[in-house]
Amino acid sequence: GFVFQDDHIIYHWTVRENVSLSLELANDTFYEKVEDVISKVELSEYINRYPKELSGGQKQRIAIARAIIKDVGILLCTGNLDKKTTKQVLDILKEMSKERLVVIVSHNMLDAESYADRIIELAEGKVIRDRERMSDYDNSFNISNDVVMLPHYRDLEDEEVDEINKN
Repeated sequence: GFVFQDDHIIYHWTVRENVSLSLELANDTFYEKVEDVISKVELSEYINRYPKELSGGQKQRIAIARAIIKDVGILLCTGNLDKKTTKQVLDILKEMSKERLVVIVSHNMLDAESYADRIIELAEGKVIRDRERMSDYDNSFNISNDVVMLPHYRDLEDEEVDEINKN
C-alpha cells in the first residue's frame, strides 16, 4: 500500500467512500472492513464527513486507511505534516508495524530515531548508514539508585521532569 505526501483523496466523497475505493478497485465486496479500518486510524466519528471538513492529519489518515484496507503486507509512506499531526500519524503507523512492514521516507531524523526499528540513511543514491534498534531496547525514562536514564530522542513528559526535580 502507498501513502503519498499529498493525500490523493477524492474531495467530493466522504471518508467512508474514500476508504471503500480500494475495495471497489480490487473487486472486493467485504465492506464490513471499512468501519474497522477507519476505527484503526481514529476517524470513526468522521466516517460520513467530507475532506473539506477535516484537518490535514485526518486527510492523511484517510489515505493510510485506504492503503491498508486490502491487508497489505508492506506500507510505503511519505509525508509532510505539522509536528502534532506527525506524532498522531506516526503513532498509528508504529502500531500498524506490528502487523506489516512499514517503510517511511523522511528527512526528519528526530522522528526516525523516535519511531523506527531500523534506519537506512541515503546520500546521493547510496546507502551511507544502516542501523537497527535492538529488539530488547528500552527507551524509557527511569531513576534507579540515583542514576537517571534519559530516553534517546524523546522529549521528557512533565511528570518525568517533576520526578527529576524531586530527586
